[in-house]
Amino acid sequence: MSMDISKRRRWRGLLAAVPALAVALTLGACGSESGDSTSTASPATAAATSEAPPEMTKVKASVIASADYAPVFIGQEHGFFEEEGIDLDLAVGGLSATVFPQLVNGQMDMFGSALGSMITAVAQGLPLVTIAPTSVGGNTLEDDTHHIIALKSSGIESLEDLKGKTMGVPALGQIGEAVVRVTLEEAGLEPSDVRLVAVNFPDMPAALSTGKVDSLQVGEPFLTVLKQSEDIVSLAPGSGGNLTDPPFMGWIASEKYVEENPDVVRRFQRAWKKAVEYTIDNPDEARTVLSRDLKVDESVAAEMILPRWTTASDPVKLQEVADLMTETGVLDEKVDVGSAVKENPLP
Repeated sequence: MSMDISKRRRWRGLLAAVPALAVALTLGACGSESGDSTSTASPATAAATSEAPPEMTKVKASVIASADYAPVFIGQEHGFFEEEGIDLDLAVGGLSATVFPQLVNGQMDMFGSALGSMITAVAQGLPLVTIAPTSVGGNTLEDDTHHIIALKSSGIESLEDLKGKTMGVPALGQIGEAVVRVTLEEAGLEPSDVRLVAVNFPDMPAALSTGKVDSLQVGEPFLTVLKQSEDIVSLAPGSGGNLTDPPFMGWIASEKYVEENPDVVRRFQRAWKKAVEYTIDNPDEARTVLSRDLKVDESVAAEMILPRWTTASDPVKLQEVADLMTETGVLDEKVDVGSAVKENPLP
């Protein structure tokens, strides 16, 4: 069954909105909506400033356009960063290939992105570290934001049915490919049994409905868009493979920035922890952020699986992710990432 015209337009509208937000959100995220931060201060902010207002430090940051970073908008709205003296100059929509070099050369201070991408960069010799966790991958279809899916009409009902088929993944040579390969292996399939091809998000619905691919590895919010537009079956979780609670997203900085600005990093870590804890306790506010700030369709934001946010850094589990990338051939050699996980908070 192919996607009808109105639903196809909604899919492409969602994709078009995400990069277009970069400039608008950079402008909108740098100040309060009312223009009067004193009159709109939260009780927590008022209490914090009753003694002495913290000295404000500008932090130039970027995040990928992902639901995982809803807490950054919530943290700004509730004054958590301001309470810690962090003036967050935020851009949305950066890519690791562009932003990682900016971290190293000092053009950017912090970047919210996939930790798998950081592992690849560390393996290539970039001096990057993660200073705070954002989310972990799911373990079930109910809590994982990424699924391996197929059309019900294809007759594919299990991973075993993918033998001899073609699967589309967002990118080859990244953590997503490693997850797919080990998931298929756990189902008894050999690497040669399923052909993996890269399919860009805008092309996923057509690729699936026209038979260019038989299956997809797709994440939210695009997973819910496909659920609403096609009769699909979810075959397996798509972000963890054989790992339990794998670190998924986090905040990344250069080793030099952390060494030269430990107090700023500590204050950011405290503010981010407050934002994440508040978001976990108030998921409806996260859904509001998705539709308001990331321009996700309201019906999609209401139904999509939310990230599994966390405040716990785990170097052992991040090493497991790196080892998985090596074992599946995504990385050529084993890389030690334990030292790339900074204490949270810094001592």
